[in-house]
Amino acid sequence: LHPYRRHTRDCPHAGKGQGYSLCGCPIWVYGELPSGERIRRSLGTCDRSIAAEILRRLESGKAIEGLAPAGISLATAAAQYLDDCRARGVRPTSVARYQTVLDALAKFAGPIALAAVDVPLLARFRNQRKGRKEGTLAAPATQRQETTVMVTFFKWCLARKWVQENPAVALAPVRGEAEPTLPFTDDEVRRLLAAAARFGINQHYPRVGYYRQRARAFILTLLYTGLRISDAVMLRRANVDFTSRHVSLRTSKTGTAVKVQIPEYVARELDVLPVAHEDYFFHTGAAW
Repeated sequence: LHPYRRHTRDCPHAGKGQGYSLCGCPIWVYGELPSGERIRRSLGTCDRSIAAEILRRLESGKAIEGLAPAGISLATAAAQYLDDCRARGVRPTSVARYQTVLDALAKFAGPIALAAVDVPLLARFRNQRKGRKEGTLAAPATQRQETTVMVTFFKWCLARKWVQENPAVALAPVRGEAEPTLPFTDDEVRRLLAAAARFGINQHYPRVGYYRQRARAFILTLLYTGLRISDAVMLRRANVDFTSRHVSLRTSKTGTAVKVQIPEYVARELDVLPVAHEDYFFHTGAAW
C-alpha cells in the first residue's frame, strides 16, 4: 500500500508533489489489500501517525470502519445534512443558521474531503469569523453558537460512519461575555417617532400617510412588547385582544409563549391601522 498527500486546490504546496508531507492536506492510499482488492481512497485523516496506524491495520487484513466514502466532500456532506434537517422538520430559521455556518466553513476549507477536516482547520475557521463591525471578530456568543452547529453536524456525520471522530468537540471553548443590549433612552424613542413622522418628506409616495402611520405603530409595538423584529413583522390580528390589551403569541425562533399587556394608546394605534392584509398588522404578503 502506498500513502500520499492529495493536495487541495488552494494548498500553497500543491506544486511540490504528492511526496511533500508538511501540509495539512488529506492522506490517501492506493495499492492492493491482502484480499487482492485494489484500493484508492482517503484515509480520513491529515495526521501521518494516524495514517500509519490505519495502513498497518489494512495491511494486516483488518477492516477499518468509519472511513468516509471515497470522494465525498465537506460541501456535499453539509448539503445532505441540511436536506435531512428539513426532512426532520427543523425550523426554517434554524436551518438557515446552520447553512450560513456550513457554507462559510466549506468556502473557507475549499474543495476538501470531509474526512480531512481536523481540529486545526476548524480552529482557524472559527478564529477568522468576522463580527458585524468592520475589523472585529465575531462575538463570543456567536462563536459558541457556530461551534455548536459544527459539533452537531459532525455528530451526524459520525453516526453515518463518514468520519472516525468528531473534530469539533475538541475545539477550545470560547470565553467572554457579550456586550449588554441596552434599552433606548427616552430621547432616542422621541427621535425614532419623529423620524417616522417625517418618512417620505422629500418623496412623493401615493400612500405616505399610511407608511408614516404604520412606521409609528411598528415602533410602538416593538417598544412595548419587547418582540424581535421578525415576530413583530408577523404579528397577527388574532394575537391581540383589544379588550384586555394583551398581545399573546409564540416566538418564531424558540416557540416560547409570550403574553404582554400594551398601553391603551398603543392598542389604539394598532386598532386604527389601515388593513393591508386580513391576517397581519404589518406584513402585507408581498414578495421582496
